[in-house]
Amino acid sequence: MKIFSLILFSLLCSILCAQQDENFIAYSLSSSERLLSTGGRNSAGLFNLGGITAIAGMIYDEKSNDIIIVGRQNNGQPQITLDDLVVALRSMMVYKDPPLVSIDRTPETAKTGKQKVVFRGHIENTKFGYDLLQADITLKKLALDLTASDIWGSKSYFTNVKERYLNNDSENVIGSRFWFKIQGRPAFAAPKDAGVFTIRELKLEVNTEILYAKIDGKEVEDLSVTQDEEGNLFAQQITSNFSELSLAYPEIGRVKTLLDLVSLSRGLEYFPSDIDLDFWLKEFPVKRFETDSEYDLLTNKVEEKDFKNRMKHIELNGGIELQLLAIDLHAGDVSALKKIVLQSRPSQKSLSWKVSLSCWRIQRCQLLERNPVLTSSL
Repeated sequence: MKIFSLILFSLLCSILCAQQDENFIAYSLSSSERLLSTGGRNSAGLFNLGGITAIAGMIYDEKSNDIIIVGRQNNGQPQITLDDLVVALRSMMVYKDPPLVSIDRTPETAKTGKQKVVFRGHIENTKFGYDLLQADITLKKLALDLTASDIWGSKSYFTNVKERYLNNDSENVIGSRFWFKIQGRPAFAAPKDAGVFTIRELKLEVNTEILYAKIDGKEVEDLSVTQDEEGNLFAQQITSNFSELSLAYPEIGRVKTLLDLVSLSRGLEYFPSDIDLDFWLKEFPVKRFETDSEYDLLTNKVEEKDFKNRMKHIELNGGIELQLLAIDLHAGDVSALKKIVLQSRPSQKSLSWKVSLSCWRIQRCQLLERNPVLTSSL
């Protein structure tokens, strides 16, 4: 029996396209805390960050000791909630444990057909954790050919592997996992002592990592000399068509949004340390959203005769993990963002307001020194 393990690996990621002259939205955490504490829970935009669906970054207003989140409202993107933000902040700042979801085998999986759902970062029983789990399931189904993969006009990983084993004499076994990383230049900007943190536009690519290999019946010790051609092809297809994939399966695009929020928590490390976040880190009640503790083992398998009329059994199964990887920061003329946001605020009590950023471009940031500021948690 040939068993191929597939673990889809996703990293901290975020997207924001500031291609045109458009209004942004600013949202005050200080005003939202005041409204929640004084009976203003029915205020428009309170629980959905003023309508922001794509995070641009945040600024710190020293005069009012306020953190202001800046972003855009893009049609078709799911809303971002206060619950989402608080779960992300607590995972990094309280529990020191980056959000992660994985579906893992147990010693009983072969008998029960069930796998254990593992959450880290205390995201279980939250909408945040539920959404990451749904992305996990969708990505697995796409790779295993259990849901339509022709939205990008290509075959699934399972189909490619099956065809290779049925159409040649190979008895080689390769087990791979796939993970996302930032393509090209790093994605964040946080000039020292400026009170500004921005998320630049970024692109993702998918890499294939071989976990084990057996070639000509012998286990390969140096995996760097081995190639998973079907895995590389599948990774390239996802990289080239990720935008279309996210539109067809919104739960996949949702991952980027949620991990944008995680990046904000890392950005807060470069704001003054005396900012009072106790309400968000300790008091704000996050709504309970039931998440599964077990999930059926997703498997695709086939028994077919190969080109020499020999019966072959091929099986793939796997999961996804979402973790943070090290990234560098950029510096540049992002201080203008802070000035524009603060000057456009109607009053110090405003919860959210529109901001004209027609002449501001995050993507023109300059590269900082090579030492990564956001460090790996792996």
